[in-house]
Amino acid sequence: MGLRLASAAECSGVASAVRAFRDHWASFPTLWECPFAGTPEDIRALDYLRYEGLGYPDLGFAGAALVWGNVLATSGPFRWRADDSTGYLVLSPGREEPTTPIVWPYGRVFESELRGPVTFQRLTARVVAECLELSGLDREEEARLVSLVDESACSEYSRRLEAVLAEKDRS
Repeated sequence: MGLRLASAAECSGVASAVRAFRDHWASFPTLWECPFAGTPEDIRALDYLRYEGLGYPDLGFAGAALVWGNVLATSGPFRWRADDSTGYLVLSPGREEPTTPIVWPYGRVFESELRGPVTFQRLTARVVAECLELSGLDREEEARLVSLVDESACSEYSRRLEAVLAEKDRS
């Protein structure tokens, strides 16, 4: 897979999805303020919209996948990359090593949805645990990844994260 940094034009869909979700959220005046700025709060808001039956804007799960990916790219160690062979936008920390994690947001969201209703907090915790197990990240990148997980929302993945981090400390 030949990846390169995605151009602003290639990332325009991400910006459009973020705007659509920000506007959709703002259409419910009783909700807390969420600017959809690429923080873990966006993940909480995505889950809340679904849980409360408020739906997603017209972009649906595809847009939600981009908003979720934006959190990984903004608050985590990932950067948007383009794969010229497939045309997909993926996320990776920027090194081309065999153990470098690559996340395809669309694929992750739709794969999770096939197993049952997706919660973005659990999906985030699962991806964080998988990326930590690959060990292609430095300590700072690992810390940024772990900071994305709301441990109170997904205890089974929190235990997995603790186990992975404990193993890394031993090595």
